[in-house]
Amino acid sequence: MTTPAFFARLSTAARARALRQTNRTRLAEAVQRAGEERTAARAALNELNNQLNSSRTELARLDVDAQMYPATDERKAHRSEVAARLARLTDDQPYADALHLAAEVVHESAILELAWLDRPDPVDAAAVTTAALLWHTAEVYTAATAPGYRAITSQRVHTDGTWRSREVVGAVSRARARSIVQNWLDRPEAYVLADPYGRLFVACPDWRMELNPTDLAPPHTEGDVLRAALAVYGFPAYDGGEGGFTWLSVPPDRHASEEETYLGLHFRIASGEDADRPASAHDDPWGLAVYDEDGDFLTILDPAPARSTLAQDCAHAARSVAAYARAQD
Repeated sequence: MTTPAFFARLSTAARARALRQTNRTRLAEAVQRAGEERTAARAALNELNNQLNSSRTELARLDVDAQMYPATDERKAHRSEVAARLARLTDDQPYADALHLAAEVVHESAILELAWLDRPDPVDAAAVTTAALLWHTAEVYTAATAPGYRAITSQRVHTDGTWRSREVVGAVSRARARSIVQNWLDRPEAYVLADPYGRLFVACPDWRMELNPTDLAPPHTEGDVLRAALAVYGFPAYDGGEGGFTWLSVPPDRHASEEETYLGLHFRIASGEDADRPASAHDDPWGLAVYDEDGDFLTILDPAPARSTLAQDCAHAARSVAAYARAQD
């Protein structure tokens, strides 16, 4: 097993290659596991739907028979049994659907993460001879059109005046790239630029950032997977956060806007301190907390069983939200 000490003994270039290969292996395994779970979830959903259709057909036939045959205890007991089975399958169907959709998103995200790992290197900075200053939000929207970006930041080392660069972990979506650049527009110490290759730059005296465009869509976050599961039950989910913590806010009212969410009882769902890491980084079960309109904590809902996959965790969370919301009606 490769250890941190092993990487520490390698040269910088060799370390980067070794880390990339380790991540490639990890993500390839994640793609395989997610694909197997997606296949199993799809099969389970199809089987459940078949049982639902069969039970509905049988119950309808029994109701027709009841109009023509004499009533007996045996016939009544059989109908009650079929009706109970249909009710149970109907209750189970949204969870199976949520699990299937969540597994689809996890699988797609693992494929995208692996593709991002193998993406080509950015354009050589030396080849760029011109870059235009951006002054207005409209210019940022025109310049930032790629599906995703990879971010590289550089910091001046004051002791010797050199620059140290590092790539920010994770992909940056188009919406987030626009938001980041817009936040720098009004800073007097910053220059915001775009070059003919679609790259975006923020330049400060001692700090710089470069956003390199890619044709690849960013991998899905753990929050995206949860949104897919919640959507099966009709619930929206809105980004929330404070002091470095991120979570999803979910209103019991399926038609509530983001602003209306906080005007009444609502759920805050996070994995540890986060809700926006790449799907493959999800390593803590979702914590489901209930808050009132004043933002005061009320209670915590039971987490998913230990060792649940992300898809199972999301399906469990969505079902718990639906059950709690139904109990408040």
